[in-house]
Amino acid sequence: GNIVIDPATMATSQEKVFAGGSLRRGCEKKASPIFSISDGRIAAASMDRFLQDASLTANRKGEGPFESRLYTNIEGVQAQPRVAGTASAGGYTQEEAAQEAGRCMSCECMECVKACEYLKHYGSYPRTYAREIYNNLSIAMGIHRANRMINTCSLCGLCENICPGKLDMGEICQEARQIMVKKGKMPPSHHDFGLRDMDFS
Repeated sequence: GNIVIDPATMATSQEKVFAGGSLRRGCEKKASPIFSISDGRIAAASMDRFLQDASLTANRKGEGPFESRLYTNIEGVQAQPRVAGTASAGGYTQEEAAQEAGRCMSCECMECVKACEYLKHYGSYPRTYAREIYNNLSIAMGIHRANRMINTCSLCGLCENICPGKLDMGEICQEARQIMVKKGKMPPSHHDFGLRDMDFS
């Protein structure tokens, strides 16, 4: 008969057996490689828990598919048709696989970087800037690049208005300035900080 699969853990009605993918979803539209990979990750985590005699259900929030906050502007982008595989069992030849992979847009947002000269100047992804700034707070007097990044933002709020995820670099920079002033790493006056930074170097 059919086995029953728990969608939260991928444990089956047969003891010590885990399953997912098309076996769980059958011929549904959602029986795609992406969903199968997701099921596999959940099953692997469950197997690891099982072998450690840990709970299969505790703290499983956030596993599996979820709605992404990733935003990519596709205005003016024309959808490319899916490549039909001609290899055995409907698979791809090497050339077809490369052609199919070429349809990927390598999604990244960067809307704020496109609009802000400050962010554009540093030429990276906003969350990378944020990580640099926070890491900088643990360094004695900070590093030149991060210090400049913290001090050159005009705090205009443009990035937050543009960002679909409402990432506010101005708020991050302002908070970093306040922390550095409190710790004595940065004087309230911007030009004094520049002189102190050069002296420290």
